Amino acid sequence: MEMTGSKRKNEGGSRQQEDSLRRSGGSKGIGGHKAAIIALIALAVCAIVIVAALANTSFSRLSIEEDDHLMYAIQSYESTGNYTGSLTIWVTSVSVSSFVVRYSITIHGNTTNSEVEFTGASGGWAANIGNVVGRLSGSDAKATFTNSTTLGTAYGSLAVDGYTITTTTPAGANLRFDYWLDVETRCPYLIQFLYGNGDMVTCSLEYTDIDF
Repeated sequence: MEMTGSKRKNEGGSRQQEDSLRRSGGSKGIGGHKAAIIALIALAVCAIVIVAALANTSFSRLSIEEDDHLMYAIQSYESTGNYTGSLTIWVTSVSVSSFVVRYSITIHGNTTNSEVEFTGASGGWAANIGNVVGRLSGSDAKATFTNSTTLGTAYGSLAVDGYTITTTTPAGANLRFDYWLDVETRCPYLIQFLYGNGDMVTCSLEYTDIDF
């Protein structure tokens, strides 16, 4: 796999996974509890002010492209059962200094969509990915670097940097939001929601057509 200069595709081979971060999920009914979980994530995104100014210092041309995609597989681990789903982040429009990102979250067949416009943007994904991924936490707090480690991904074993945001969701749930970026490309390979009641939602990158 080339890390830079080419579009990435999932070749469908065996995937390395870290036991502490991913477990196989079941396929039980969603019920009210599952609807509540997807609502927690959806509210986190919707709570963000639509125009989210970025604090980039680069003056280079915005190189993010319309229809860029990041697609994740979701595993939800809870006391009532484990559930699967997906998260898609894609760019729906781009201007000289702004771009719009749509977040689509599906858990056990229930889908919600939200859009956020990032203004005052410049440069490429390396300069903007922290803001784009951080919107999922529902907080404007700056992410804190946690550690550098090696992560098993759909693209092989990679060196990544971990970041965390601790916040409270609009629904009042305590949330620790973590994500891991490739050390070289800054591609976000893993995103994780850990709620105060012990519920966890893990999003692992399955495919991207972005030229990081």
